[in-house]
Order: sequence, then structure tokens, then C-alpha cells
Amino acid sequence: MNEVRPTVRGKKTKIKSRKISGFLRGLLIYAGILTVLLSLVLVLLWCFMASYERSLQERAIEPYVSESGYTLLYEASKGNETNEGKLSHLFSAKIEGKELSYNKKVGEYSAAAPVYSIYADGIPYFTLALEEGDSVGFGMKSWRVKSITADESYYYTEVHTLTVLAETGVTVTVNGRILGEKDIEDSNVKYSSLNPYETGLDSVELIRYKVADLYTIPQVAAVKDGDSLSAVTKKDFYYVFMNASLSSYTVMAPGNASVAVNGYLLTKDMIISSSKYSDILAIELEHPNIPYSVTYRIDGMVTEPNVVGDIDGLSLESKREGDIFMLQYPDVLRFSSKISVPTGVSLYLHDKLVDRSYLVSENEKNPRFDGLEKYFDTFPMCDVYEISGLYVSPEYTAKQGDTVLEIIERKDNGKDDEIYFGELSNKEHDSNVLLDFLKLYVKYTAYGSESTTANYRALLPYVVSGSPVAKMLSSSVESIKWNSPLKTIKYNDIGVRSFVDYGDNCFTCEIYCDVMLSRWDNQRHYVSSWDVTCVKTSSGWLIWEMTTK
Repeated sequence: MNEVRPTVRGKKTKIKSRKISGFLRGLLIYAGILTVLLSLVLVLLWCFMASYERSLQERAIEPYVSESGYTLLYEASKGNETNEGKLSHLFSAKIEGKELSYNKKVGEYSAAAPVYSIYADGIPYFTLALEEGDSVGFGMKSWRVKSITADESYYYTEVHTLTVLAETGVTVTVNGRILGEKDIEDSNVKYSSLNPYETGLDSVELIRYKVADLYTIPQVAAVKDGDSLSAVTKKDFYYVFMNASLSSYTVMAPGNASVAVNGYLLTKDMIISSSKYSDILAIELEHPNIPYSVTYRIDGMVTEPNVVGDIDGLSLESKREGDIFMLQYPDVLRFSSKISVPTGVSLYLHDKLVDRSYLVSENEKNPRFDGLEKYFDTFPMCDVYEISGLYVSPEYTAKQGDTVLEIIERKDNGKDDEIYFGELSNKEHDSNVLLDFLKLYVKYTAYGSESTTANYRALLPYVVSGSPVAKMLSSSVESIKWNSPLKTIKYNDIGVRSFVDYGDNCFTCEIYCDVMLSRWDNQRHYVSSWDVTCVKTSSGWLIWEMTTK
């Protein structure tokens, strides 16, 4: 057994201590520094993440799709008093109680200017735009709401009043509410007062309900004796519920036509749509006076309607497919043209260039110069266009570079025109020969009896032998007769104009006169003009052809 000796008072006892090695000391210092650095990194990362979270666009938007989003949206977008009333109805009818969500707005969103759509049950009612806000550190900025607007296509429409006509005993609900006494405008309505185009149900009496201040199409239903009734609707806010079998019809007609159903004219407020005709040529598609087709809707008909229409007294052909009546635009009201221009000249219709797909002939000999080949060094050639089925009376122009050509001949055949363009001459032309011929021609057609042959012979020195004009004069010798002698010829106006040169040996022009013929107490007033073709011969300038304009 070992003996434990007590400590002697006053005597110091030495305690031995272990020394820490240098490696361990260094390791501890490194760990301490690493701990401090890691703490700094974590603090910086936390600060960065906090700044990043504050820089997210969603942070600015989420309050508007939260439980309080309805109030925030309403306050932000209500605008003026009128819009506030509309928006209030929109919220009560469409938005409140629906799930709110958001997404980037297609076509408007960009990283620099974010724009979002806010949805209620998947329908985009609002547009929310963001802008940069305050700095949140690390070079990032927060986002704040710049504007919130309610999309106009969903609620900025006119205020409607719903009309419902129903037979007695029919229970009508609008958006789930049963209509009652306070909604009745008239409890004794005859069916004929609803539809003036139908006369077969005068004995049927209906109740007329009115529900005002509607901005959206309502949900309307009706039940009688436990059975649901189908409705005849009129422009979405007019419903008719009857046990009788009712039908709706549509009438498609030209917009400028008068259309009658069962003898009653349809009114413009019955038009539900309009459109341009599908066969309008591209060259007149943009013309402001282009006609269009309109569609009428007639509701609540028991008997089949009799549909007729006309344009300025011209009856329209009618076709029917099921419940659709189609009144055709008359072909006789459309225009067609054959236009000849000098080769290489550009043709325009209503100032729009006519493309060469309408060209039917290139470098064609002008038929008015047939038989005159020997008078030309270079025979006049032309390009011929044909354009048919035009809805608007055509106005043509022709240009050769900056030079605008003139219509030198036009044969008007009603809706079908034949037009020739040319460049007016800037040469000096002697009109005396043509004026002398014109006076002799008037005398020839005016005098009768034995003077006719002599007057005919007086014309021959002015015309080419065997030419079209010579044959015309020869064939009319026996037909131009007056029973009594002519007393006086008085010219109010006479002249020559619109010269067009074709080389050095041919030109065309127009001769005209305003003349008063009198014999005894009988006076006749004539205003006439003619297109004339002249050629240069060994005997001078002679007339080849003369046609009445």
C-alpha cells in the first residue's frame, strides 16, 4: 500500500505543462481565418440572393394576383367615372371569384420594357407594364408597376338593354336570376309588333321584359312546364321564347340594293355584317366607291319569307341555300373595256398601273389604219388590253415616260368601251380643207331633192377614192332626202381639234359643228362630231375615214 504524503504548508510544488507544437498552432490559425472568410462569403451570398429576389419582376406583379389583387386591379385601372362604371360591372360579372394569373404579353414584352397580361380564369383582362425602380445592390434594380389598363376588347363596349319576349307561363332567367314583375315593360305584346315581316301570328300575346345596363352578352334561359325552350335571338340582346316553331333567315345582297321581305323594306339596323365581293380585281380593290355585299338577319319567322331586291329599278336575281337568300349583283352593272395604247406605253386604271396580265395582244397593227400601209414608213403598232368585270366606272390614263397621252377615240357600247390612246400633235395643221369638207357635208345631208347628187359630187375631191369614207358617202346618196327645200344653214360653232400625227403622211383629228337648219317655219338644231383619218397623197391631204363619235 502506497503512502500518501500530505502537502507541506509553505512549500511550492512544481507542475509540469505540455508545449503545443508549431504545426498545430498554424492549423488552428488557418482554420480561424477560413471560418471568417466562409462567414463573409455566406453573408455576401445571402445579401446577393436578397438583392436578386428584390430584382425579380414577379415580386412587383404577385400582389396583383393575390387575394387582394381584385382591389388593387380595380383601383389601378378604373380611370374616369364612365370607365369606372363599366369596370365595376366587369368585376361583378367576369372577374371576382376567378383565379388570377399572369404571363408575358405576346408581341409587347421585352427585357427592357416588360409587359404582362393578367388573366381571370385564363382570359386576359388587364395589361400590366413595369419600369425599373431603385437600386437593390450588386448592380441590380427593383421593378415597379408603371401602369395597369383593362383591355378594351373585353369591356369597353356600348351599354346594352336586354329585351326578352316570352309567352305567359314561361320562367325566364338572366345570368341565373329569375325575371319578375319589376322587369316587365309590357305584359300584353302582340307578336306582329315584334316582327313586321311576319303576319301569321297576330293572335299570340307575349310578355316583354327589359334588363338594362348590360356590357356583356348575358346567359338567358327559359322553361315552361318543366321543358327548356329554345330562343330566337336578335343581335345578342333580343330573345324570343315561344312554343311556335320559329326560324331565322339571312339575306345577302348588294349594299346599294333595296331589299324587301314580304313587301316590307329591310332597314340598315338589320345588317349584321358586310364584306367586299370576292371577285373584285386587284386593280380596283382599293377604290373608295367599290360596292360591297351586306348580310341581313330576320328572326322569329313562322312562314317562309318572300325576298326580292332591286338596284335603281333593276330586279336582282335571287338564289336560296337553306335559310340563306342570296341576291346577285347584276352583271349588266359591271364594266368591261378594250384599250389600245401605242406599243410600250403604260396603262393606268384609277391611277394604278395595269399589269401586263391583262394584255391580250402586243405589237398589233392598229385596225383603223388597215389599207394605209403604203402611207407609212413605220406602221403604227399598239398593245391591246382587255379588262372585264369592273364594279366601278373605269377611268383610264396612259403615259409614255412623263408624257400623258390622250383618248383619241372612244366607242361607248354601254358598259363595254373600246378606247384608243395617242399623243396629241404639236405641229401646225391646216384646218381649212377639213372645214370646207365639213360645210359641204352638212349641206349634203341637209339639202334634198335634185340637189343631193350635186352636193355628193362636191365632196368627192376631198376623199380618197375607194376609201371607207368614199363608200359611206356613196351608199347614202339615195337615203338623204328632204321633202321641202332648205332655206338657211346657220353655224353656231364649227372647228377641228385633237390632231394626232402618225408619221409624216397620216394624222387623225376630230371635226365638230353646232348648226341650226331651217326650212319655212321648221327649225332643227344639230350638234355633231366625227373622228377623221387623213393621208397625204399626190393630190394633197385627203380624208380616208370618217366615223361619228
